[in-house]
Amino acid sequence: MKRPKPVETRPPLTGSQKESLFQSALTDTAVYDLLANSGISPEHFQDLDLYLWHVWEVAQKFYRRQQRLPSLKELKFELEQRIDDPKDFLEDSMVDDITAFYKVLRQSPEPLIGKDTARAYLQQFILEKTWRGLYLLTSERRQVPVCIPDVLDTLKSDIATAASIAAEPIPSPFELKQYDPVSTKTKMQPYGVPFIDVYLGGGGVAGEVYIALGPTGSCKTTLLQQLSISLAALQVAKWEHSNKRHSLGMSYFVSYEMAGPEIMARTYANFAQIDIQKIFAGVSLSRAGELSPQDQVLFSQAIEYGIRIPSERERYDLAKKRLGENWRLLDYSGMSLNEGDVPTPEKGSGLWPEIAAQIAADLEYYNKRGQKRHVAGIFIDYIGIMAHRHCQFYDKDPSKHIRIICNEAPQNARAYLSYRFHCPVFLAHQLNAAAVKLKPGQIASMTDAQESKTIADNCNAVFVISRPTEDQHRLVRINRQKGRRLPGMGPCILQVQGRYARVREVGSLWSWDELTRQFIPQSEIDVPHDHEDVSEIKPIRFDGQEFEVFSIQE
Repeated sequence: MKRPKPVETRPPLTGSQKESLFQSALTDTAVYDLLANSGISPEHFQDLDLYLWHVWEVAQKFYRRQQRLPSLKELKFELEQRIDDPKDFLEDSMVDDITAFYKVLRQSPEPLIGKDTARAYLQQFILEKTWRGLYLLTSERRQVPVCIPDVLDTLKSDIATAASIAAEPIPSPFELKQYDPVSTKTKMQPYGVPFIDVYLGGGGVAGEVYIALGPTGSCKTTLLQQLSISLAALQVAKWEHSNKRHSLGMSYFVSYEMAGPEIMARTYANFAQIDIQKIFAGVSLSRAGELSPQDQVLFSQAIEYGIRIPSERERYDLAKKRLGENWRLLDYSGMSLNEGDVPTPEKGSGLWPEIAAQIAADLEYYNKRGQKRHVAGIFIDYIGIMAHRHCQFYDKDPSKHIRIICNEAPQNARAYLSYRFHCPVFLAHQLNAAAVKLKPGQIASMTDAQESKTIADNCNAVFVISRPTEDQHRLVRINRQKGRRLPGMGPCILQVQGRYARVREVGSLWSWDELTRQFIPQSEIDVPHDHEDVSEIKPIRFDGQEFEVFSIQE
């Protein structure tokens, strides 16, 4: 007697797989048609969130009328119609929560899962549904179907529906190509700011997230801005060295605190080495053949060597040209310094999906024009205001949600940005009130982050910055308190050059004395402010320009 062939089994779909299938159907018409035409309804997704059920019902009714999925405004209108319906009562707060949830879904530039994966999930889900029906039918031994052929016809119909969905089998995760650290080259990308590159063992690595913690005025924004500008300049130089054949790396600076015009003024001041007050006040910049009094002091060593120094206007125009290639500002401040501009407080309230969507749209813009672009780095300033703006716009209780948003920031930055765009992400965040009271130069603990005790736990490297001194030197100490792949290193001393929106390392001139808790000069010479040592001045040559710009290499 021939023995029957053993039955092959596989584990059922997980809750996250079913949720991905369900959510994709709400944003992708092709996936929606698959579900609707297969006889699957929300009742078969018993373990999913109530939000999905409401959105599905509205989408289903709308699709039957319009033959398309609803937009955000259309969904909100349909939900508001239910508020006064005694059969299906919804509160105003629930309508707002559902529309906020739907907004995040619709802002995603890509479906949660691809069509092939959706077909595979759906095929397996129909077979699971069929098996459950058969199990329930045969387990009730006290009841016998009136007509067994009808039961078999129903089962055959479900099996035929599953068979009609052409789908590749869901691959086992262990059948995927395994990562080989020996054959795979991990690209380390320098930022061009020496002390940060040294702290990071040479530069940033794709998939990693770093954070700078410090009190107000401790140069967190200035540091992140300087990193983003230097990274952009290095990427342009590399791109031009390849005769623009390779992909150009983009540097994205996300601002939640300062308005766009203020950030741009600081950016040009940093790159062109122009007094930022001149830009803010609208003072005329020096023209070709002229040098301002500040320039005569700033570039005195170069002038002594007979080197032509470009004027402020020339340096400013060069900054606009160079940064226009690949430095981008995502202004989520919700305000503007320009007269007549309408404030947009809702901008940036979508958290990580909104940042990812805007960056993806920028890359798509270049791809459609045949221009190769990739993300070299993302800098976010800062997490605390991001959380507050989200809670304020969606009327959420800050005492319940801000701590959660802050604690999840590194993991979300990694999932939505670092992994997706294959680049490092640099975050900034405030220290709490107790840490702010420390004496200038004293380093707080990374656990003293505002509204969070664990925000630094999921970061690959954590930098803590002290309060600056309140004298003309504006000295701070920066210390790397965590580095997963990095050797231990002590703190270094920086000078905040607010006039040029810069920071620079001055550890060779100053040291921190633990006994007196203050900065001690290494020699009788004070830290120079407007005059730079000739050994620190290095030329940067710009191809196609008739001059060389001399600048401190940060």
